[in-house]
Amino acid sequence: MTGVSLIEIIGYGVVGVVLLALLTHVYASVIAAPWVPTRRKDYARIVQALGPLTHETIADLGAGGGGVMRAIARAYPGVRVVGYEISLLAWIIAQWLNGFWGLRKRCEIRMKNFYEEDLSRFDAVYCFLTPSAMRKLKPKFERELKPGTRVVSYAFSIPGWEGEKRKESPAHTPLFVYQR
Repeated sequence: MTGVSLIEIIGYGVVGVVLLALLTHVYASVIAAPWVPTRRKDYARIVQALGPLTHETIADLGAGGGGVMRAIARAYPGVRVVGYEISLLAWIIAQWLNGFWGLRKRCEIRMKNFYEEDLSRFDAVYCFLTPSAMRKLKPKFERELKPGTRVVSYAFSIPGWEGEKRKESPAHTPLFVYQR
């Protein structure tokens, strides 16, 4: 009987990493939203809805691959964007792209559950989450967001909050803009 070969160990390691990535992806889909990237053509609308910004700190809840984070950082050179993502695959992609585009100092992607994070330090929040996630976030926003914090939600509203719905044409996905 022989021991386990190096090839087998590497194979088991690869399978383990793939399973971990898939499990975190499924977990993220269940607790917040599946990874459905924001449409690139809507980045400018989101950036405009968040602004004007100078030196604020912005949260991107469920940042996915980090596209919106990078769009905000490019549009507003003085801001810092902190993204939260619990899907390992999306987190790796965001980390890599933030580094590739030289934005890692201003675009920090955290592999953390945003429901467990204190959001009081943020000046604005962006999210593209499911209606059930928005319902769950509502009391957290009400407890933690300071007065004046802007919240921009892509596609889904925060139940019971008065805000502005921006949908410039039938082709646009609605943006819901709120001021605490």
